[in-house]
Amino acid sequence: MNNFGTMYVFELKKILGRKMVWITLLIMLVLCGVTVGGAVLGNYVVDGEVVDSHYHMMQTDRAYERALAGRKVDQTLLAEMSEAYGRLPEGEERYTLTEEYQRYARPYSAVLHLVRQTMGIKMEEAIVWQADEDAFYAGRLAHEEEMWKAEYLTEEEKAFWRKKEEALAKPMIFSYDDGYSVLASAAYPIGLMALLLISISLSGVFPGEHDRRTDQLLLCSRLGKKQLYRAKMLAGISFAAFVSLLFSAVSIGISFAVYGADGYSAPAQLMYQTYPWDFTVGEAVLILYGLLLAAALLTSVFVMMLSGILHHALGTLAVMSGMILLTLFVNIPRQYVLASRLYGYLPCNLLREENAFDAGLVRLFGTFLTVWQATPLCYLLLGIVFWAAGSWLYKRYQVSGR
Repeated sequence: MNNFGTMYVFELKKILGRKMVWITLLIMLVLCGVTVGGAVLGNYVVDGEVVDSHYHMMQTDRAYERALAGRKVDQTLLAEMSEAYGRLPEGEERYTLTEEYQRYARPYSAVLHLVRQTMGIKMEEAIVWQADEDAFYAGRLAHEEEMWKAEYLTEEEKAFWRKKEEALAKPMIFSYDDGYSVLASAAYPIGLMALLLISISLSGVFPGEHDRRTDQLLLCSRLGKKQLYRAKMLAGISFAAFVSLLFSAVSIGISFAVYGADGYSAPAQLMYQTYPWDFTVGEAVLILYGLLLAAALLTSVFVMMLSGILHHALGTLAVMSGMILLTLFVNIPRQYVLASRLYGYLPCNLLREENAFDAGLVRLFGTFLTVWQATPLCYLLLGIVFWAAGSWLYKRYQVSGR
């Protein structure tokens, strides 16, 4: 056991000892900070003139939303919003620059956004919408039905979500939740950066010994291939876990420092208006960053298995980079239900909010599981398969002529 621990530490040091790993890590951390806090940088400019700074605008809107926090989204609040927007001057294209908007409507802008997203209507329709609590919640169900149809859900899946919708508390409670909504939106780009860093760092774990021509010594050692394979894999997995947790911690810290940590217990329907699962905004963010950890672990095992097959670090990195780039530019239409869903389950795609909280369900032993419930189980099984396949190939690897 002591010998194995020594091997594990040695392999981990080999990964962390590369300058490229630390340079890339630092760059990615800076990009994480920009991704999370970049929205408050710079100024809001109209016709070449600075109207306000983005940071001050965020502070103003945050104060308005905090003033409304804890209120029910009921007829009273909706009527206040409608009355406030009814004060806007007619025919004014840039109504947000008017005094009427700043004084009366802006304090309710987050409520207007909620109405627009929940009912699936255009901005110009939301501004003139006449407050009606019953119509608001009925509109949400109607919008959900439209989304389910567009996503080609089966009747069983629709029935599952209708029951979830009925179980939701109404009226919902409004809350300021920008610290969490920013984190949710940032999960996808942060996840891509983490996966790219993992691919760069682990693509040479197995090819390294071949390139340095130390494989003849290592593979004939007393500890043998089995122990060495386990040490390398566990070191790579540990590094992947470290990267995902570090990126998550940095992102959460920056978001809370800039926007605040308010709203953990707010209903998730403030962020995902057409996803009727009874959970909170904070729990939704924890799910997303938990999926980031799962995606990082699976990717680490796959990268190391692939590098063991190709025996070439650059080749492994090229394949992984190609897969990541492919998901950025290629989308499978929803009408191809199975292919579209499987494509969305890929680690490169899963952290998109529309994929993690997709309404498509996975049936397992007669029970429906959501995407965020099913994918960690699938990733665990795939990780075991990749580990076993890599082990089988590594044990049969023989040092050939140079």
